[in-house]
Amino acid sequence: MARITSDDILDKIFEYFEKNNDKLIECVEELDKIEGFLGDQGYCEMSNLDKEFKGLTPTKIIKKLSRCYDYDDIYIDKGIAFHKPFNINRKYYKKDLNGNLLSTNEKDYYCWIYECINEIDVYRNEMEFTKNNKEVLDMIDEYYDLKRKGW
Repeated sequence: MARITSDDILDKIFEYFEKNNDKLIECVEELDKIEGFLGDQGYCEMSNLDKEFKGLTPTKIIKKLSRCYDYDDIYIDKGIAFHKPFNINRKYYKKDLNGNLLSTNEKDYYCWIYECINEIDVYRNEMEFTKNNKEVLDMIDEYYDLKRKGW
């Protein structure tokens, strides 16, 4: 029988969060409240959109809007994928890595899982998430235990 490695456990943690996106959202957003985990990469309710444009001149608003897009609506033209314009009727908006606004109906924190694992380990005693999700905490403990052993 093959030895279980830290990579195997890491795969299990990723699978858990893939199947339980609501748990990932809960965890990431709690970490954000504790220590600003997301910076300006968190999702906001569309009803808060006015705050993004407060104090901007009409010219700056138009420039900002020209770079906004809808994350959920993509079309292909000549083999190249394009996003349709920002859709104010979506549930959420957020800034992409370039600071452009995107609209979406779903929160997607999948790319944050690895960082989330590290932060759960650091803030485990302060998080409601770890108190209510022992399965995840056990996998993270096993991951770090195997990593310390070099497995």
